Amino acid sequence: MFHLVRRFFGYVLARPLSPSEQQQVQSALSPQLCELFFSQAPQDQRHAIQVLERVSSNDPALAEAALLHDIGKRGLRIGAVERSLATVAGATSMPMPERWRRYLDHGAAGGDLLESAGAGNLAIAFARFHPGPVPEGIDDEVWALLTAADDA
Repeated sequence: MFHLVRRFFGYVLARPLSPSEQQQVQSALSPQLCELFFSQAPQDQRHAIQVLERVSSNDPALAEAALLHDIGKRGLRIGAVERSLATVAGATSMPMPERWRRYLDHGAAGGDLLESAGAGNLAIAFARFHPGPVPEGIDDEVWALLTAADDA
């Protein structure tokens, strides 16, 4: 729960990526995946770069997964307050608007998007199934590292 409060304020206070951070993203992703990354809200870009920094690895597959795990949120135009309300509504099974449902189901949309864009298996799986259990074919330690970095 505390990580959700921290994420709320992180979203509200997020600053755009610096030119060096933008270059870091461009170095880590293919042009097509880079275009997807930059189609995210600046707040989601900031969160993704923070996840990448926490993963602290030179593994290209880990970088791709860290940077693109929330790509299914792109284009939803849901701010911090609505994201919080959607999370509460989802946890309590309250009725909610369709766009909140799409926000809560961003993983499936993101996984499909990454699959069609030619992303690697780890990025597709992490977008689609995080923060759930480790999917078949994915290393437990890698999954735990990504999940911890996302929740920090």
